[in-house]
Amino acid sequence: MKKLVLVLVGVILTSCTTNYLEKKYDSSSNSDNLKEISNLIPEADFKILKEYIADSESKYINLGENTYQNLLLKAQDTYREKELLRKEAEEKEKLTTFLCTEEWTQADYALLIKIPSDSEENVKNAKELLNMGIIGYKGVEFIYSVEKNKYGTFLKAKLSGGFEKTYSGNNRSFKKYYADGTFINYFKNDSLNAYKGSWEFPDTNYISESRSESIIGRFRKKNRYHKIALLDEKTFLFYEDFDKNIITSIKMVHQRNE
Repeated sequence: MKKLVLVLVGVILTSCTTNYLEKKYDSSSNSDNLKEISNLIPEADFKILKEYIADSESKYINLGENTYQNLLLKAQDTYREKELLRKEAEEKEKLTTFLCTEEWTQADYALLIKIPSDSEENVKNAKELLNMGIIGYKGVEFIYSVEKNKYGTFLKAKLSGGFEKTYSGNNRSFKKYYADGTFINYFKNDSLNAYKGSWEFPDTNYISESRSESIIGRFRKKNRYHKIALLDEKTFLFYEDFDKNIITSIKMVHQRNE
């Protein structure tokens, strides 16, 4: 009988134990509640929860209808979002350093077709499609290769032969990006055809460029979005019209010997 009483008392005490995570937030007892919660969850989660509540209180956000469990979930979501933004800002800062260190000049110009794999059949079909695009153009030659990167597998057709003259020799242009979000495109021996514009990273995979109003007529569109394939200390490789069947690939470098 004595043992039965002890068991019943234990059950009653257990059922009366407060689950502080299921309690609703109350500003008057928040400090005491957080002390109890600190013993229930990992230290990192407790820190995130405590900071989230303090930040919400400072902004006069009503938390009264939330349990601490709900607040913890919201705090974790907010923390993850902030971490993503922080990492994106760090990556943009790194890309800006690469972009703005020295002037760039074009190294090659190519057309790409995305293919499922580099099988012989896929490459053959892509070549036929690309060759149709240069019918009627004299002196243009393709140098084929397969290019693989984070965006997939592509058949690359570098435009060579007479086409190279359009961006080499006296036709070579240079581009200098600045950390204030502006750039200038110019020719060494032809200052009249220089133009200025602005740039930004909408995200870490794209760079957008805008030209001045006075020179819009020289281009198909004012704003251009380039998909970044590679941007480091030596190379700036980007794609235009990435959502099209045939993609334009432009590779820029810092120095180019003719």
